[in-house]
Amino acid sequence: MTTVALVKKMEKRGFVMVPRDEYEDLLVYKRLSKPVKEFVPTKSELIALRRARKNYKEGKTMSLHELKRKLGY
Repeated sequence: MTTVALVKKMEKRGFVMVPRDEYEDLLVYKRLSKPVKEFVPTKSELIALRRARKNYKEGKTMSLHELKRKLGY
């Protein structure tokens, strides 16, 4: 019974229980993999992204076919 109570307390705090072999595989993967550089947009990219999201919400989009035609492909 004590184990079950402990597990429930751990779940509430955000802990995840994983079998030891899977955890060891994760450690190996973490050690061998290269760190991923996080994308940090510039101020102008953030403005462009906001404008693109606004246009999408307003339905101002075009299909790939329309884009190719407009660009002359």
